[in-house]
Amino acid sequence: MLERSGTFRGIKVLSLSVVSFTGIIHGDLNDLNIIVTPVDNGRHEVSGVLDFSLLMIDCYVFEVAVTIAYMMLENPSPLDVGGAVLDGWESIMVLSDEERDSLFLLVLGRLCQSLVYGRYNATKYPDNKYLLTTAKSGTLLLTKLWEMGKKDVERKWFTDAGTFSDK
Repeated sequence: MLERSGTFRGIKVLSLSVVSFTGIIHGDLNDLNIIVTPVDNGRHEVSGVLDFSLLMIDCYVFEVAVTIAYMMLENPSPLDVGGAVLDGWESIMVLSDEERDSLFLLVLGRLCQSLVYGRYNATKYPDNKYLLTTAKSGTLLLTKLWEMGKKDVERKWFTDAGTFSDK
């Protein structure tokens, strides 16, 4: 968890250990770990989750960031993912202002972590192609998000959140 407050390249960074709700999180929600079942009109519902190796007690907002990061990698319109994930999450638990403010850097952080971890382990286990899953589109996505900037990416995500459900 972040332990200090401050700024990073003009982006406010807070200690999430003080302002975020914590509990048990999966830590690796990605398209390979989520089972969906068709319900109607081309819609699907989550019917199961796999791979509990990263299960931990941590900030719930970390789960949101991990999910956004990984779902963006597999979507042909990656910027459209954040609003959908936020809408689903906030239909159950609304994020605080501080958690929302941290989301951009948390998503970028998870993409960086996945890229570095994947490349490092691919040198140790060259036959394991799964390790480079994030590398396929992750570097380009990370660069695009960074260049767009926190303000524009968040505007898209937070505007889109709420347009997906039948509220």
